[in-house]
Amino acid sequence: MNKPARRYSMERRSANAAATKARVYQVAKALYSERPQDFALKTVAERAKTSVQTILRIYGSKSALVANLLEASQGQARRPVALPDDVVTAIRARYTEYEKDGDGPNGHTADGRRDPGVVKQLEAARLTHRAWVEKIFAGMLGTQASLADQARLFGLIIATDISVWKQLRRDFGLYRRAAEAVVIGIITALLQER
Repeated sequence: MNKPARRYSMERRSANAAATKARVYQVAKALYSERPQDFALKTVAERAKTSVQTILRIYGSKSALVANLLEASQGQARRPVALPDDVVTAIRARYTEYEKDGDGPNGHTADGRRDPGVVKQLEAARLTHRAWVEKIFAGMLGTQASLADQARLFGLIIATDISVWKQLRRDFGLYRRAAEAVVIGIITALLQER
């Protein structure tokens, strides 16, 4: 028995294309979170049950796909409110954010040096983080006119960076509160030097 030919449907084609794009995005996000250094379109295509050509047709390039992952991750990141000059509240708020999004694409910055398409998003993330530090610790930083004030600012930026969270939580295996206590201790020492 011959089946009747399926009629062409723009709606069905559009729905299939959207489903493929969503599947590719979810697979790429998971793979990039797992192994940013080994991120390969071939692996994304295999896991998403599609072809590399389809991925390139959707995103244009590997760099564009990675930039899209990082940009979306930045857009989803919530900045919990912390009271200025309240170190404990600030760090707990920041670690709440890192616990939620730290293992995602923005938690991996190594690709920035290898992939020029990602450099802009990583720089924006660094500037956003610095602005957060300057706002939260404004009353404790001084004028930043002196070398000591600038060193304190840089120390706060580094102590509160996502890479420190990742090292404490993932590499050293500390519980969240222990990791927060380490960072709070570092910040307290930095600020006592004023």
